[in-house]
Amino acid sequence: MTYSIGKCFYYELHNTWTSICIGFIIVIKLFVKLSLDDDRIKEVGPNMACAEWLMKNGAQIRWKGCEEFVNHYNCLPIKSRGQQFQIEEVYAGRESSISSIGFPFFTGCKNISEVAFVGCHTINDEALSKLKILKDNLTTLKINGCMNVTDKGILTLEHLQ
Repeated sequence: MTYSIGKCFYYELHNTWTSICIGFIIVIKLFVKLSLDDDRIKEVGPNMACAEWLMKNGAQIRWKGCEEFVNHYNCLPIKSRGQQFQIEEVYAGRESSISSIGFPFFTGCKNISEVAFVGCHTINDEALSKLKILKDNLTTLKINGCMNVTDKGILTLEHLQ
């Protein structure tokens, strides 16, 4: 039997205990990938740390002053003297696995004005409630085809006004 969560697959082995251990290790690795890293934020700044988190989890970003989206972690700019990159737009589609666990990465990103969640199955009501982090600059929010978003989650967006 195969279990699937996003891009991760768990295969049930003959020994149930081994199956549980493998699944537990994968879940721990996934949680570490999704959760906040204060040391990294201090090292590279909030926008770069947020961009890294978003891209590690399949989302795309557009820097302020740029026309094209960046969608690969290895395409992130190398920090140079005096140059600050600011995220202006975020796109999370079907291939994305961002979730509310990592939304604290948005703290300190003062230029994010547009966010789109399109078919992103890991976005849920809790994630929408955490968008208040972006309320000062967010002007456009698109939510389409996110199966874990309910009317309750949409109602929490009132705090963005």
